[in-house]
This record gives sequence, structure tokens and C-alpha cells, in this order.
Amino acid sequence: MPNYGINVVKGKKHPVFIAILLLNVMPLMTGCGNEDLPVYPVAGGVRFQGKPAAGAEVIFHPLSGPAKGTRLRPNGRADEFGKFALGTYRAGDGAPAGEYRIGVVWPGPLPNAAPGDSEASHGGPDRLRGRYGDPEKSGLKATVSDSNNELPPLELK
Repeated sequence: MPNYGINVVKGKKHPVFIAILLLNVMPLMTGCGNEDLPVYPVAGGVRFQGKPAAGAEVIFHPLSGPAKGTRLRPNGRADEFGKFALGTYRAGDGAPAGEYRIGVVWPGPLPNAAPGDSEASHGGPDRLRGRYGDPEKSGLKATVSDSNNELPPLELK
């Protein structure tokens, strides 16, 4: 049997073995823990200077409700009409009820991107220059209720 540089002495646990074991077992022990939170449909829009902000990424940061204190960050990407649907566990599945601060970034095209390359069209620098990226400073807030939620458009300037 090959050694692979690991020397195991009978009766002693080798640190590499323990590390591999922990890396494989820890996810099972911790679980997600947040998938118990119910989510509710959330749809909205993003406009910049009155026009749809296609490709803008919207991220909700919980202030209250069951998602507060978790790593859950419901998010969505605006389509060509500036419309988005939030997802928490899966794209478009909704968000837990509660109050949220909102961050928005709108990636521009990569420099030297080929025309029509959809991946490169939204991988460049933030067109908003970070003005709305920090939810603490964006001035954007929303409330998600325990029903269908149609939010007013986020009007960015």
C-alpha cells in the first residue's frame, strides 16, 4: 500500500487523518440550520436615472425578523426590464419576513469584452461606483411580510 508521506503509528491518530475527518464530518454536525425559516415571494425593480438597471444585483441584509443574526442574505439580479425576484435558499424562492437594509451593485462590462458575451457584460466595475453597495450607507430599506411582496422600484441616482 502506498505511503503518500503519512506515517501512521498503531494506536496513534495522525493529525492529517483527524483534519480530513473533521472537514468531512463538520458540515453534517453544523447543518444549515436556517432552512427552517419560511420564505415569502418578493419581487421588485431597480432603476437608475429612471431607466431599468439590467444586471443590477440586489442584496437584502436583515435588520429584524427570523433572519436577523443569521448568514441569510436574500438576493436577486435585475432582468432586462430592471425586475428582480429575491431568493434565499434557491433563486426566486423569496425571503423570510422582516425588516431589511438593501445593498445594490451594478456590474458593468469587463474591459475588452466581446460584443454579445453575456458573462463579460456583467463582470466589470460597479457602474454605481459603490454608492449603494454598503447597505449601512445606501439609504435603501424594505419590509418583507408573510405574504406575497411586490416592492416599489428602487430608484437610484
